[in-house]
Amino acid sequence: PPVCAIPQPAGQAGVTLVETGIYQGKGGNRTFVLADTFAPGDDVVVRVHVIDVATGLPLAGATVDLTIDGPELVSLTTGQTDNQGMAEATWKTSAPKGNNPGTPTGAYTATTVGLTRDGYTWDGVPTAHGFVLQ
Repeated sequence: PPVCAIPQPAGQAGVTLVETGIYQGKGGNRTFVLADTFAPGDDVVVRVHVIDVATGLPLAGATVDLTIDGPELVSLTTGQTDNQGMAEATWKTSAPKGNNPGTPTGAYTATTVGLTRDGYTWDGVPTAHGFVLQ
């Protein structure tokens, strides 16, 4: 007789936190420092926290799509979330140099626009965090 798989309904995953910061230090001494103000030329690190909506527990193995909206529009995708449900993406801004004005300064917002994980669907709730490039 044919074996019939019963499809399981997809779980829902959500992003509970979007934060920005920078890494300070070298090698094993690198630490993440929260920051909302950056200078052109900085690597802006955007971190997210992903949970299973039904249980509230951290969800590993998810990737999150983000847009950074402001004077410039940028799309980023995080690496996979770890066992704590945390993942990050880095926006490498450029400093002014010669005739190149660099990344435009101003107010930006990082917003979740999607989430991918096997067995889950994104809950569709955008999570956002504002920061400034000055």
